[in-house]
Amino acid sequence: MINLSASDSQFSEPLPTRLHLTVESGLSERLDSWLAQQLPDYSRSRLQKLIEAGQVRVNQQVCTQKKSAVQPGDAIALTIPAAEPLDLVAEAIPLDILYEDAHLLIINKPA
Repeated sequence: MINLSASDSQFSEPLPTRLHLTVESGLSERLDSWLAQQLPDYSRSRLQKLIEAGQVRVNQQVCTQKKSAVQPGDAIALTIPAAEPLDLVAEAIPLDILYEDAHLLIINKPA
């Protein structure tokens, strides 16, 4: 069972996403593996980082161990922080362009 807390559009900054899941049935399984099965839109690596950052609660207790076992009946709350915009600045660099048209660009990249 997954419940999502939707962000409210009246705020100018994106809000974190909060997920509430319940382990319905099955055998004891690692927390990161179970979350990866339940949330296929997130990589297991990303979920492990969220666990290590203290963004996961199991039965209302912060869990920072990705190897912790989940049992049927466990309540899991996951907070996914809002994406932070990157401060990228374009810079002029010399490019050795071999071919360019409306659909294709071929660049000679040195080793």
